[in-house]
Amino acid sequence: MRKAFICPTKYVQGEDELLNLGYFVKTFGKSALLIAHPDDVTRVKDKLDKTCEKFNITFVESGFTGECSRQEVARLQEVARENNCDCTIGLGGGKAIDTAKCGAEGEALIIVPTIAATDAPTSHSAVLYTPDGSFDDYAYFKQSPSVVLID
Repeated sequence: MRKAFICPTKYVQGEDELLNLGYFVKTFGKSALLIAHPDDVTRVKDKLDKTCEKFNITFVESGFTGECSRQEVARLQEVARENNCDCTIGLGGGKAIDTAKCGAEGEALIIVPTIAATDAPTSHSAVLYTPDGSFDDYAYFKQSPSVVLID
């Protein structure tokens, strides 16, 4: 019987770990596209500001619309290109995380779930929807996220 263990390269969990997010961004470069619902960004803004200052990195906020659609993924990939982002961060719930996975296409990807109730943040797959929220397709990537960070 074949058995496989497919997992993120790094899994870090602990109190106030979001303050170390910049450390992991630095492993890719100096800037990251931050894909997150505005409410989630607001909730952790102080920690995001502190990690940026501590590690001398920048976050490019994406204006995530809340839906993991092909159109939103293409828009965010363009934002990342225009801003020369070195990596992608998916912060929040399932749709933000899946959008980050699709945008990064499995490369240089940091996932920061706000609720760690399933294995979805660690997986190498995502669910795509249409802009109106109907199911579209599944997406699979050659690797799981580079980092999963749980605060």
